Amino acid sequence: MYLFLCSVITFLSVTNAQNFEINGIVYDEQGDPAIGVLVVLKETKLATITDTNGRFQLLSPVEKAIVKISGVGYQTLEVAAGKNLQIQLKPEAYLLEDVVVTGYQQLPRDRVTGSFKILPLDALSKPTTNIGSRLIGTIAGLQANTTLDGDISFEIRGKTSLNANAKPLIVVDGFPIEGDLNTLNPNEIESVTLLKDAAAASIWGARSANGVIAVTTKGNRSAFNRSETKIEFSSFFKFAPKIDLNYARSLASSAETIEYEKMAFDAWSANMPADAFNAMSSFSPGLVALNEHRLGYLTEEKTNELLESYKKYDNSEQIKKYLLQSPSTQQYNLNIATDGERANHYLSLLYEENTFYAKGKDNWKTQIGYRTNVQFAKWLKFNLSGTFTYKEATDNSVSNGIFGLTPYEMLVDEEGNRTNLTNGWYQPNLDRYFVKENFPYDFTYNPITELESRDLRTTNIDARLQAGFTVKILKGLTFDSKLQYELNNTLNRNFYSDKSYTVRATVNQSSSYDRGTGKVTLNLPLGGFLDQSRTRTDGWNIRNQINFDRVFNGVHEVTAIAGTEAR
Repeated sequence: MYLFLCSVITFLSVTNAQNFEINGIVYDEQGDPAIGVLVVLKETKLATITDTNGRFQLLSPVEKAIVKISGVGYQTLEVAAGKNLQIQLKPEAYLLEDVVVTGYQQLPRDRVTGSFKILPLDALSKPTTNIGSRLIGTIAGLQANTTLDGDISFEIRGKTSLNANAKPLIVVDGFPIEGDLNTLNPNEIESVTLLKDAAAASIWGARSANGVIAVTTKGNRSAFNRSETKIEFSSFFKFAPKIDLNYARSLASSAETIEYEKMAFDAWSANMPADAFNAMSSFSPGLVALNEHRLGYLTEEKTNELLESYKKYDNSEQIKKYLLQSPSTQQYNLNIATDGERANHYLSLLYEENTFYAKGKDNWKTQIGYRTNVQFAKWLKFNLSGTFTYKEATDNSVSNGIFGLTPYEMLVDEEGNRTNLTNGWYQPNLDRYFVKENFPYDFTYNPITELESRDLRTTNIDARLQAGFTVKILKGLTFDSKLQYELNNTLNRNFYSDKSYTVRATVNQSSSYDRGTGKVTLNLPLGGFLDQSRTRTDGWNIRNQINFDRVFNGVHEVTAIAGTEAR
């Protein structure tokens, strides 16, 4: 009996000697104890969870073992077993395409209800002057309208009103902005999310009736992290041929136009002026010739001669030569990003020039952006971001007049002299009933001259400043206070010289004319016109928000937000 007991005691002693203690503390990304994190001894069924102090303890049957640590919202880690382990968790590195930005929160897409779409990352990486061009054709339910100059407007879910503005709400880094996507540097965009249904209205209210485009810029994500200073420079040049007039201005040929005007004259075409003291009517040269024949001022032979000559003309090449140009874009972008122990910074510089399809229309802009996040203490974080954009645009083009010309109205004659085109005057009556030499200016109009005789400029200054701080109150409970200030200042300066048709026609029409004597009395002074206007918009947003996001027992996660906002 004695020997049996001894053998049992010896066996137990051997078994106890083969157990190895494993213990340590698990911390979250802020350095606080992580509660309820699962700790598993790999390749065994032994497991435990961390206590309220982040501590754990296990007994391993082998000395060299691997411990697997996992928790909701954190990356799974594997470390060598030992005593007094100090383990710090890393937040789950969601792909940008797996994160939905609502403006108030950033959530994994599997936790978001409602209809939303995320712009694919490969679309964001393509060079562009307007991030809106990258949305076209990449997101279902987004309708885009693009002009010849590349201006883009969007509609989400189609028309929501007959007369009201159909533009979606633009939200940048959590705040709605008064500007559009043109005011953003496309190289700074990190993610774009479209919110399309009632879920958007539950967040942004009536302003989101047309949908929401939520944009996050680089350097503003909560998981922003860099290990070194990074400098990036990029540039691109884009060039295109002049537009195809046969496509953009789909018209019948000159011969077909003349035959149509002959058929429509005095039938269903517009009423032509009679032989009266009336010069304020504008018609094509073909209709004028037909009307002058009807009034007896042109013989049938001369009328047919004019009409046949018009059939041989085609102004397409002259329009391309004198009024159109090859559109081009050049852009230069410099980004500098750095990360320190307590702060990270992001600086961007952009310069861009654009010329458009119509001569006299171009613009240039420069933009500066800066963002910083500073961790003053474990419980206090400060962030600041600002963007300043200066843009000048010139639009002296006469592109609208191009589409009003018949195909046989030439800009210059065979000798290169500029022609007089119809623009608000019935020229035969003007010649018959007015002493044109007594007027201060002539009545001629030519789009080439008009292009050269005016300087129409728009200057835009857009500035946006965001600042805020985050206070950590308790485990999973934080308080955010943020503000945004936005400025938009637009100056329109339109100068017309006395050679422009705008000035000449206005001065002539405002003059008093004595039909009996032919005397002209000026009612406006001679000289050019200067028209200036300025528009300024200031906007303030102040928001206070409480956030709760905590995991219980490693499996239950509770997320909630509450706050107030004034604007």
